[in-house]
Formats: sequence, C-alpha cells, structure tokens
Amino acid sequence: MMTTKPRSYYLLVLLFSLLCFNGAMAGTTGKLAGRVIDADTGDPLPGVNILIEGTSMGASADVNGEYYIINIPPGSYEIQAVYIGYTTRIVKNVQINIDRTTQVDFELSQTVLEESEAIVVEAQSEVIQKDMTGSLSTVSSSDIDDMPVQTINEVINLQAGVIEGDGGIHVRGGRAGETRFMVDGVSVTNLNGAQGIEVETDAVQEMQLISGTFNAEYGKAMSGIVNIITKEGGDEYSAQVQGIVGSYYSQSDIFSVMKSYGPGISAVTGKTAMIDQSDKPLSEIRPNYDIRGIVSGPVPFLGRDFNFFVSGRFTQNDGYLYGRRWFTPQGLPGDSALAPLRPQNSSSVQGKITWRPFPGFKMSYSAFYNYSRRDHNTSIVNRYVPDSGPMSLNRGLSQTLAINHAFSASTFMDFKLSRYDTERESYLYKDPNTMPGYFIRIYKEVDGETVQEDVYYSTNAEKDAIVSNAKENGWSYEFIIDPKRSEGYIDPVLNSNPLSYSFRNRYVPPDFSFSKDQFWLAKLDLTSQVSRHHLVKGGVEVIYNTVQRKGFTLRPKTDSDGNQIEPYEPYVEDESSIWTNSYKRNPLEISAYVQDKMEFDQLIVNLGLRMDYFDPDYIKPVDPRDPDIYNPANPEWKGPNWDEDYYFSLKTAEEKRAYEEANSYTPEERRKLMQTRVKPKLQVSPRIGLAYPISEKGVIHLSYGHFFQMPDARYLYGNAGSIRPDYKLSVGSQQQLFGNADLNAERTVQYEIGLQSEVMPGFGLDVTLFYKDIRDWIGISPPVDTKHSQVTRYVQYENKDYANIRGVTLSFEARPTRNFTAMLDYTFQVAEGTYSSPNDAYAALLSNQEPAQKLIYMDYDRRHSVNSILTYRWEGWVTSLIGKFNTGFPYTPEKVAGSPQANYRGWRENIARRPNNSQVDLRVDKTLLTLAGMTHKVYLRIFNLFDQKSELQVFADTGTAAYTSYGTHNWVSYNPNRVGSLEHYLLNPTWYQPPREIQLGYIINF
Repeated sequence: MMTTKPRSYYLLVLLFSLLCFNGAMAGTTGKLAGRVIDADTGDPLPGVNILIEGTSMGASADVNGEYYIINIPPGSYEIQAVYIGYTTRIVKNVQINIDRTTQVDFELSQTVLEESEAIVVEAQSEVIQKDMTGSLSTVSSSDIDDMPVQTINEVINLQAGVIEGDGGIHVRGGRAGETRFMVDGVSVTNLNGAQGIEVETDAVQEMQLISGTFNAEYGKAMSGIVNIITKEGGDEYSAQVQGIVGSYYSQSDIFSVMKSYGPGISAVTGKTAMIDQSDKPLSEIRPNYDIRGIVSGPVPFLGRDFNFFVSGRFTQNDGYLYGRRWFTPQGLPGDSALAPLRPQNSSSVQGKITWRPFPGFKMSYSAFYNYSRRDHNTSIVNRYVPDSGPMSLNRGLSQTLAINHAFSASTFMDFKLSRYDTERESYLYKDPNTMPGYFIRIYKEVDGETVQEDVYYSTNAEKDAIVSNAKENGWSYEFIIDPKRSEGYIDPVLNSNPLSYSFRNRYVPPDFSFSKDQFWLAKLDLTSQVSRHHLVKGGVEVIYNTVQRKGFTLRPKTDSDGNQIEPYEPYVEDESSIWTNSYKRNPLEISAYVQDKMEFDQLIVNLGLRMDYFDPDYIKPVDPRDPDIYNPANPEWKGPNWDEDYYFSLKTAEEKRAYEEANSYTPEERRKLMQTRVKPKLQVSPRIGLAYPISEKGVIHLSYGHFFQMPDARYLYGNAGSIRPDYKLSVGSQQQLFGNADLNAERTVQYEIGLQSEVMPGFGLDVTLFYKDIRDWIGISPPVDTKHSQVTRYVQYENKDYANIRGVTLSFEARPTRNFTAMLDYTFQVAEGTYSSPNDAYAALLSNQEPAQKLIYMDYDRRHSVNSILTYRWEGWVTSLIGKFNTGFPYTPEKVAGSPQANYRGWRENIARRPNNSQVDLRVDKTLLTLAGMTHKVYLRIFNLFDQKSELQVFADTGTAAYTSYGTHNWVSYNPNRVGSLEHYLLNPTWYQPPREIQLGYIINF
C-alpha cells in the first residue's frame, strides 16, 4: 500500500505557495478607468468625482486627473463627472464587461453659473479592445434578445473558432469536453466535462467566451472558458411573460414515414421488391410549446436593500423525427399511429436574491434548477417500434452563496460557497423485474393434423404442470406474450434485426444506468489595484467531488443447474458479475493562482501562474497481470489457506464450491492485497499575454500559456462501453478496456498573435493566428497479458495521443448604431492528431489495426467556417438574420469490392470531405403598443429559413447521404420478412440538418 508521504508532500507545496499571495475569483466584474482634463487648457483636473448612476460606486481623480473604479458588475451604465465650477458631463450607455477595462475620458468646461445644465453624450462602443491580450468574444443580454436563438449553446456556436460536432462543442480544434462553463464565477462543469446546469437566455446579463490564451484565474480546461453572468433584481418591480408556439415544417421526403409497404415490382430492376407508400408528417402543423416568465425587483417588506430576480421556463417539444407504431417493443401489433421518436419535456427555474446593507458589501444567494425528460429516445432503425427507446431523465441543481466586500476603493474580497448536484437515469421500464404475461401455445397431433391450443396459467406451479404434461405427450409448445399484459422485458436475443437492411419489429433494451455528480466548492478571493499600473489577483479554490455510477444489463434467470428458465425472466446479477457494476468516488481538487494585469500607456501585460492539485481517490492493481479481485490467478490472493493442487483434485462442482466458500478471501479483503492507491497529481501552468497599441486605431496582442485538464471520470474509473471499476475480466475476452485512475493531466501549449484594427470609422477587424500543441491526450495502452488461461489480455486508457492545431480567425464588426448592427467572423483551421477520441483508438485495436503512425485529420476538423449576424431596427420593428456556412467534416472513403459485405479502405483515414452545409435563421420583432404600463410585442422566428438539406453524414463509398452502392436490389434480394422498403431503410433523416422550424411568440413586459 502507498504511504501518505506523496500526498502530504503535494499539500505542503500547495499550502506554502498559497502563503505567497491572496485570492481572486474567476472574473465576474469589470473595471472603469480614464482621465479628466480641462477642456480649454488640457490640464488634468484632480478631485473630480466620477459617479456611476444607480449605484453607490464612484471615485475621485488623482493629481494626474486619472481615476479608476473596480468591482463593477457587467452591464450598461450612466457615468457622471462632477466638479465645482465646471459643467457636469454625463456619458450614457457605457458598457462594462467582465475582466475588461473600459476607458471613459472626460473634458470638462468651466462655468460661471452655480447651476448649469449637464452635458449628456452617448458612449461610443469601441471596436478595438486595447487591453485584450487573448482572443475572447462578449455577448450582452440585449444582443441575445435580438438573435434568433433559443439556448446559450447556440450563441456560443456563433463565435469564431467554435465548431459544433458529434454532439459537443469544439473550441479551436480541441476535443469535446475541453471547455469549462462558469456561472457567476462558479464552475458548473462536472468531472465528465458535461455542463450540468444550463442557464436560460432570459437570465443572462453577459456571456463571454475565451478561446485564446486565458488568464491564470481560469483552469481545468484546455480549449475554452464560457463565463456567464446572470441578472440581478433592480430597485423597481418588473415582469415579463412570454408564450411561444412552433412547429417544424417541411415537404421533403427525407423526413417521411411509411404508411404501408408490401411486395411489388421494382421500377429499377423489374424484380420483386418491397415497395412502400409514405406520409410526410412535417407537412402538417404539429405544435411545440415554450412558456417563459421573469419577475424581479425589491423583496417585499424588506426594503430596497434586498432585490430578487426569478425566471422560469417550460418546454414541450416532440422533435422532427417520427415513426409509426406498427409494433410494440415486445413485437406485438401496434395501433399504426404516427409517433415522435424523441419527445422531450423540460423545465427550469433560476433565481437570485441580493442583499446590499451598506456601500461596498453585497451578499447573494442563487439557485439554478433544470429538469428534462425524454419518454423515449428511439433510434432510426427502431422507428416502427417507436416506444422501444429508453426513457432518459436529467435533473440538475446548483446553489451558490456569494459575499462581495470592498475593503477600500482599490481592494475587494469575494467568498463563494457552492453546491452542485446532477442526476441522470435511463431505462425502458423502471422496475427491472417487469415482465410480460405469457400463455402456453401447445401443438397437438390429432388424427394426423396439428391442433393449436392456448393454455393460460397464473402461477409457476401451473406453468410447470402444463409444460410437464406437454413433454410427456410429445407435444411441442411455445410461450406467447399475452397482448393484454404485454409490457415488460423480453429475452435480449430477440432484439436483433429480422434480417439485413430491415427495420426492427421488436426491441426491448435490457440496460439500466444511473449516475450522480455532486460537489462542494469553496473559494476565497481578493482583487487589488495596488498601484495605477498593477491590478493584482490571486485565488484559491477547493472542490470536494462525489461521483457515483451504477449500471447493469438484465440477464436470463437460471435454475440451480444453470439452465435458463422459461419463459425469460429478467435477473440482475451481483457485483461480481461483469454485467453489474457500480462505484462511488470522492476526488479532491485544489487550485490556486496569482496574476498581475499591468496597464501602461503603450503596453498591457497579463502575467500569471496557476497550480492545480487532483487526488482521484482510487486505486491501481499491484500486479497489472492479475487485477481481478473477484477471480485472482495468484493462489496467494485466493484465500489464506488456499491449496491450488487440492482444489483441482476435487471431483464435483459442489465440492469445489464448498471449498471456495470455506477458504476464499472476500473481495474487500482481496482489495487490500491486490490494489494500491494512486498518487495525487500536481500541475503548474504559466500564462502570459501582451497587448501593444501600435496606433490609436490598432493593437497587436501576443500570448502564450500552458493549460492542463484532468481526464474525464469515465476514463479514470470506467470504460467506453460500461463501468467496470474493479478490473473484472471476462472469460474468453481478448481486448477488454478498463479505466485508469493513474492517468496524468492532459496538456496543451497554446501560442497566439493577433491584430485589432479600426479599418474605417466604426468598423473593426480582428485577425488572430493560433497554434496548439496537445500532448498526453487519452489513448489506449498496449495490450496487457494476464495470468489467466481463459482471459489472455486487456487494455486500459493511457496518456498517449498527440495533436496539433493551427489556424486563423478573422472577425469583422460594425459599431452598433441606433438602427444597424453587423458581425462577420471566419475561421480557418487544421486539426490533426493520432486519434479523434479514445474510442477510435479502441475500435482500431479491435479491428487488429496497427497503432497510428501518422497524424490524421480529426473527425471534427472543419477547414472553413463563416458566421454572420445582421440586425436592423426601425420604428418598433427589429429584424435579425444569422447566416452560417461550413465546409464538411472529413471521412474515410471506401470502395466496394464485389459484394455489399466486401469493401476496401485503402485510403488514408479521414482524407475525403463531406459536403458543405449552410443555414439562415430569421427573427422579426414588432412592438405593438404600450397600454396601462404593459408593453406588448410579437415576434416570428424561423430556423433554417430556406429548409436547406445539408448532409451531415455520408455513405463512405459514395460521399453522399443520398445513395450507396451497398444497398441495391441487385445485391439485396427480396425477402417477405423485411420490414420496410430498401430505399426507405437507407434514407436516414438524422444524416441531414434539421428541417425548417417556425415559431410565433408573444411577449408582455410590465
């Protein structure tokens, strides 16, 4: 067993380092700075009061006329400059962004009047961010309100360098799961890299995506940081109610559903084939619903020191994929009704209470709750058994208590205590013992003819008597599901397709999965403007995680002799079985950083150092060749008095079983002998970023940084297909895959250089080149030969894979005017590596392929990507368009070699490209009227305005989703048992982008 010395050593290093600096949080506030001068002489004006309207925040200009205000929540503000003998100047709509310095300079004119009218001007938003040392994009709540989007992830996907693929977000060529989501300065990303809490767009004050070299305050991510700041209640009551009804609408055959099929003559071959007739379910209105509400203001009866903000949302969406209920999951005839394949209901509630008892102090409590349920998540091959998909349920709750206290105008402290809980479960029927009712169909020989008799029973004794009688008389029999009691689990061997190129006619998934992720998080932080040029941050964070998994696959119940009981009875095997697995781990994370933002007239420097400590709270085998505590090969680990020779001399199974029970260690006793704890991991990450203004209209930035991220929990504790935490070896298996708790952190070194330029008044261009060197990505180890004669080898996850990504992003943005806003970004990148995911490496191993010797294009390598947003406002109308264009992802082409079962893959992997895809989304708003303090607004949103049918997946032999040479009537012969026509089977709607979706919404603000 491992001693505590390594862990103590790391903790001492960490604690010693923490003594060197104070704390600060992941950015949730911004800074205002500037200079005040006399408009006539140009001399500085010391003592001018700079006030932020509606807050208690302010500052006085120093002897050089300079001022700064830190700890400002993001948003739009009105800034006043007040000085006796000078005209007050007010700048409206000054935008404060998180982790940014907004520059507002004042020129004040003298006045002889004791009271003079203030000069009010509108702030001009800067198209150049002079203090930006790494690529980032900021989106405000007003920007989101105008966009035709439904979720924050849709906003993220519009940013330069972001690619959506394989169900995940890829930032600058990284794998999915390398982006960390922060809400109000607290992580809501669990140890599997999943975003457990989703913030609704209505609750977002500002969203920031950092895709470049992010500062040392951000960690545990190799590709990007999404920083979301949520809204707070104001001093006045306000509310909003919003109702949305929508429907997918398309006349395309791609989304058709068969209404009948049967034998006929193929128009192509002239031979007998299955011919179908189809419906177009999306040609009719099939409404989906979305209801939202917001209430905010002062807490009743507690005064204006207490404010609240609450938002809620409920959605009901059947999706655009439909099937027909021709069969029940057990294979009985259905009602033939159209049925959605992936219907989902979801709800969310988000709230924040804020208390400001005196200037410089704020306490808040926030909670975010998400719930979603899919009654069925049915695959396309099961579309005519639409109720066969497993139910999936997700619940998430995040709670945070935050205290912000300003010790002075230059120093403030933050403390956060957060609790995060998410639960997921999936199964078809909740009770694993659920099984259909059966009757026995007996086939008797009477006068040379077979007579069928159906016999019902209510107890196992009756069943056994009926079966015994049939056997005695030599009658054949079978168990038939009773249509009146048909729900329940059936033998998994019946789940296979009737034949190739056919939809299924029954399917009951036997798998159950349950997961729970929790953590307690504590942060103590400090930010200080120690001098005019230095804003120092430092911080410490402790996270105590709980990761729980439970999963099992139902097995046939057997009798005492090992024979399967008839009819099939579902059975959950014990923990020693490879079909039943569970674990609970408590990983510990401690992180700390210090950074200094140095702001000089001609140079901005962000310099920082970060340290991350991770204890996985798990083990590794003492002997990798003998890892199974339920079935060790070493006689010394089988039991304290184990005699291998005597055991094998025993003649009967009963004798051996009795010897095992009397002389074996328990699994927990073996765990102490056969396993040892892995050592904690420690990483140190230096970061530096520079911004150098080359003119009033241009800034160059350079940055460099090391980024570390511990592998997901599924790689530490489980594997790709199940959760086998104890190295349970399968008899006869050649290449089992196990997790590895001793994995090191994955690491990325990123370099970036960019130029911002105001190419013409009000129009900014940002050009950034980046390079990422990624090492210790999770791959697959070489096979480990075991000491078991029946189990030859296994593999496990290992820090092995490599990648490099290089590219350029171009962002063009027009300064927003009263009527017009425009944004355009372009990304070019090349993402190459050994494997796109650890699962690809495992699949290659199972196919007996040699380990990768050359870099290949990643599955999510998208060469060119263009996004644009145009917004126009006029007399109560707001029209917004989003346009997207992307080149296709790579794929590996195949060449058919003589038959549909033979093909040749002689080309380099991922050498060909799928077709390009594009989409246009539209939103049109109209403010109708304001009556009795209520503003009424109606809007129209259309996603995929032109109902484009871009191909997302393709057949490897043709490079298109439309057809394949594998599936032709010359090769696929007619079979009356085939469910559906060949053409319909090959037409997969999930291989195309979603169809047009039209939504009509109505908003009342009051």
